[in-house]
Amino acid sequence: MIKLINKYFFNNKYIIWIVDDRIENQVMIAASFKNIKKHINIVKLNSCQEYYSAVDKCNNGTRPHFIFMDYFMGENYGTELIKYAKNKRYLVGFPIIIGHSSNLDASHEMVKVGGDFVLEKIKGLEYSASIVKHFSDIIKVREIINNRSLNYRK
Repeated sequence: MIKLINKYFFNNKYIIWIVDDRIENQVMIAASFKNIKKHINIVKLNSCQEYYSAVDKCNNGTRPHFIFMDYFMGENYGTELIKYAKNKRYLVGFPIIIGHSSNLDASHEMVKVGGDFVLEKIKGLEYSASIVKHFSDIIKVREIINNRSLNYRK
């Protein structure tokens, strides 16, 4: 599996999309990757239209390894955005989609439609403790990719 993933690196970095319509949440999420920032490229998508456009460009371009998805996205919901990506053949098995909403029930709804797992988001903080915990080093990131879950060796 890792050979397939390596094909889609951008400058030999993991690609992380942050899909959230609030800039302050995007800043908080991005800050949560401080320990691995030299190993990642972050793409911030703050509208449904930006997300749809980015997904469509994946057919001919670089695919993300992770998508951190908010549920309440203005004109649409995270569940609809996940379904859109899941219907694209060129994204089958790719990427890992993480429900990351301040409403835990909403995050779990995203898992029901194809998200891989949930990480808790608490608004108003400098960083997300749940992201820091699971994305604190590149070895954990690789194991999350290989297992498509948070069940990695601790």
